[in-house]
Amino acid sequence: GTCITGVVHALSPYRDGLGWILANNALIAALLNIFFLTALEGATAWFRAQDERRKAEALERENARIRFETLKAQLNPHFLFNSLNILSSLINSDAKKAQHFVDEFARVTRYTLDVIDEPLVELSRELMHARSYLELLGIRFGGAFSTDTRIGERQLRLLIPPLSLQGVLENIFKHNSFSEEDPLHVDVRADSDTLVVTNALRRKHGELRSTGIGLKNLRARYALIADREPSFAIEGDFFVARLPLLEAM
Repeated sequence: GTCITGVVHALSPYRDGLGWILANNALIAALLNIFFLTALEGATAWFRAQDERRKAEALERENARIRFETLKAQLNPHFLFNSLNILSSLINSDAKKAQHFVDEFARVTRYTLDVIDEPLVELSRELMHARSYLELLGIRFGGAFSTDTRIGERQLRLLIPPLSLQGVLENIFKHNSFSEEDPLHVDVRADSDTLVVTNALRRKHGELRSTGIGLKNLRARYALIADREPSFAIEGDFFVARLPLLEAM
């Protein structure tokens, strides 16, 4: 622009002088640059806000779907029927154990309702819930399984999607055979910023191939709230689930 202005001035000198014209052109260019940069920043901020809004809406839709599916699972007639059957038999045989079953069942249900609207909870809360869930299974199946939990103090304060550990445990007990004569062992530990759940493969005879819907749902939940995703893999004779543990924002 400066060169063109100089050439034009050489051919036909400006009335106000070259210096004033150059200064005026520089001012106009600066104002145009400021205008375009402001417009660009504004457009970028608008698109970013729209993207964040879309992500928030997608998270809300996914959370709503997860809430519905979780509540549906808790109110599943098969689950309630089994629970009532167990409670009925315990009332007649062991009133103390029946009361214990009611207490743990209430804790499991209360936790589900308490966290249903939360995208993340502290691992310490999730572990307490998992213990209640395992207590229910222990009352039902006796010594048909065992668990070993090793979690450091730092990891207990990290975050995890609510009911995700229960989902992994449900998957284990749904697809593996176990009995008091041949108990199933489940290992739960934390490696740095990952919760690792491991169990020996004991596929039930005649079981159809799993659809993996529950684990797919868990992947979808992570995708909406973090840049890390869980992994589920067969490693030798073991099934290993790895759930990322997240820092508070």
